[in-house]
Amino acid sequence: MMAGQFSRREIVGGSASGAALLASGALPQQVLAQTAPALTAGEFTALRARYVTMVTGGTNGTVLYDDFIAGIAAEATSLSASFSTANARLWQDLDAERDNGLLLMSIARRVQVLALAYFMDRSSKKGDPTIKAQVDAGLQRIAQNFYNTSATRSTYGWYSLEIGTPLALLETILMLDGQLNQSVVNTLLAAVQLYTSDPLREQGLWPSNDSNRVWKAYNCLVHGLYIAKTDLVAGREKVAAAKNALATTFVYATPSIGGGEGFYADGSYIGHGDYAYTGGYGLSQFQFSAQIVYLLSGSSAQFTLEEWTNLRNFAYASFEPLMYRGHLMDTVRGREVARSFQSDHAAGHRLVTALAALAQVASATDAFNFRSMVRYWVKADKSRDIYAYYSDNRVSLHYIRLVKAIEDPLTGAEWGDRFAHYQFPAMGRAVHKRTNFALALATYSNRRANYEALGNENRKGWYTASGMVYLYTPTNLAHYKDDFWPTVDAYRLPGTTIDKRPRTPNEGTGTRGLPMVGGAYSSASGVMCMDFSADAGQLVAKKAWFMFGDLILCAGAGITATSTNRVETIIENRNIGADGTNPVLVNNTPRLTTLGDMTSQNPEQLAAGITATDNWVHIDGVGGYFIPRGNPAIRGLRETRRGTWYDIALLGRSPLDTRTRRYVTLWLDHGVMPTGANSQYAYVMLPGATSGTTEFYAANPNFQLLENSTQAQCAVQFGSTTALYAAIFWQNVSKSVDVFTCNAQAAVFVRRNANVMEVAISDPTQLRTTPISLTLRLTTSGDRIDNDPAITVVSRSAGSVTISFNPTNTNGESRRVRFPY
Repeated sequence: MMAGQFSRREIVGGSASGAALLASGALPQQVLAQTAPALTAGEFTALRARYVTMVTGGTNGTVLYDDFIAGIAAEATSLSASFSTANARLWQDLDAERDNGLLLMSIARRVQVLALAYFMDRSSKKGDPTIKAQVDAGLQRIAQNFYNTSATRSTYGWYSLEIGTPLALLETILMLDGQLNQSVVNTLLAAVQLYTSDPLREQGLWPSNDSNRVWKAYNCLVHGLYIAKTDLVAGREKVAAAKNALATTFVYATPSIGGGEGFYADGSYIGHGDYAYTGGYGLSQFQFSAQIVYLLSGSSAQFTLEEWTNLRNFAYASFEPLMYRGHLMDTVRGREVARSFQSDHAAGHRLVTALAALAQVASATDAFNFRSMVRYWVKADKSRDIYAYYSDNRVSLHYIRLVKAIEDPLTGAEWGDRFAHYQFPAMGRAVHKRTNFALALATYSNRRANYEALGNENRKGWYTASGMVYLYTPTNLAHYKDDFWPTVDAYRLPGTTIDKRPRTPNEGTGTRGLPMVGGAYSSASGVMCMDFSADAGQLVAKKAWFMFGDLILCAGAGITATSTNRVETIIENRNIGADGTNPVLVNNTPRLTTLGDMTSQNPEQLAAGITATDNWVHIDGVGGYFIPRGNPAIRGLRETRRGTWYDIALLGRSPLDTRTRRYVTLWLDHGVMPTGANSQYAYVMLPGATSGTTEFYAANPNFQLLENSTQAQCAVQFGSTTALYAAIFWQNVSKSVDVFTCNAQAAVFVRRNANVMEVAISDPTQLRTTPISLTLRLTTSGDRIDNDPAITVVSRSAGSVTISFNPTNTNGESRRVRFPY
């Protein structure tokens, strides 16, 4: 952090100095927005009109969006038919809702839908007097019985009063401005004033966190647009408060254990202090920030490009790496994966609309890139149509228009699939991308917890960050969206090493692990590690993932268990759909040909342990797996599984009907209290490979696993033009393996081509403050050709180089040094 800069934690009150800054208003220059934007009455009028267009879509002069509008009208028709003022909650089905906050937000949103159908051009309900009467009655009921200055947080919950309900009410009020009962409107706005007047605080007690702050800033801004009709000064003050609050979220968070919420310079996003939440709270923060920047553009209160520089950085560093063909990866969506109404594709579409908005106000270069992303992700997503209407995940027609305008030019540039590798040390995630697949890895450590189950959501997320590998392929883009989470065997998630002890819902939520979790990478390949410990050390393992181009070598060592439960490492657990029949070959012989049932699992032994020969497995439509000799027994299962969304999320909106899907599962059976060869594993994933390619690779592997122990894990791969070397050093002692000698815990990755050798090194523990010494017995032809201050070249000869790496304040990130080769 440069001198004179302030961390997000300091600004929102993480220190006495931060609190003083807020109290005095002495925020740093790059954070402080103008305190009194000189918006004129005319500008406020224009901003109100723009806001209404943003939430309704504006004038629709063609039939292009009639299906979308018909969806809104159909939802309103259904709501209108079941509306009854005789019911205290207006709709009978809401009688079952036990959460008062969810009840209030549900009523407000339903009234909002009625208002939207009544207002929208080309809607079959436009100007319908029955719909209008129901909107009036609904707002009056909300004002009298639910949302007023007498409402309490203990009854309705702070989120409902401060964020969720005002979002819906303000949209309705501005949409139908001049057509509503002003006394009712005044009652509702008095409550909005009480609960949203200070976006810097939540629950009236403490500083708001990043996503909540942005939501509150949005509500404060819209409220200001409305009250400026009668009080220009008050309107300006609301806009200033909203801008200042939003500006504080454009600052990177400071790495810390169990804290530091928000966006990080390494691309991470942390929500609720402990969890990777880029695709949940991070997405909401980005989406609403983009909408505010877009709304204010061109006015006296606009953000300059310089002021929202970090917002555009979030697009590149935090979101683009986690998008694959139109969907935002589940590995960073937290408990939202357990919501039937919020899929990875729906999240991706929200990001697309936010980028479409920013493309309208960005610099020429950013606008070009954002349009390229939008164009490609809309085209590539074959499993969810962004232009369709979804009542559970409604996107404003205005943003759909922006997306369509970007997508239409046939000659426009497309972002495309990238050869890339990303690591996010602050949140314990990694992403490895190729043109025919993308893979995400989820871990936890002493810095971040395993999974969140707040509000009885994500009740079986026990192993979702225990080294789970999320595989995305173009042949099945709907894999996780297709009822994966309610039907998958939650004990057998790919990439994890587990014991088969029974779990109860929400068990172990919020558990942190051991420090050594992280990795190193160079260019488009890398290595990750996880010092895994579960159930207070009753199961431990040293796990590593060598992501070498088109293959992923997964290795584990030192697997020790103290319970009498069987220990397994899960190679794959693939959802093949409701009636999938994907053939499975083992060494070119059809296996797993019988469909079993979850109630009577009868796995097949595919290879006996300890395997004396190399084995390969291929799942049609998924890819290949190479399991070298010396592994524990390989077992597999093809089965029908059933479950409900309500099983994993006790929400009123969770469907109760049983979903059925088929799965192909592969695992290594370590047995009970494994020892010797049974306490380790190694296998290679070949995503997207054909059976022929898998068979050829098994006979001609291009990697070597040189050590797989509790001291070190080391592998190399030699290609036609590039050689990759990677090692994890687990102990704080000097250790030599192949070309490496290292004196401390570290992750190392070396990439060598015809011209350059690049060495990447990190401190996965993020704890060390003294230098790490690394010697490489590799040829170089000259002195270093970079100047990373964290790395010092101690000595160099023609066949060896020794470097010293100072990990202080590197926060687990890879630092690099390059030499001519």
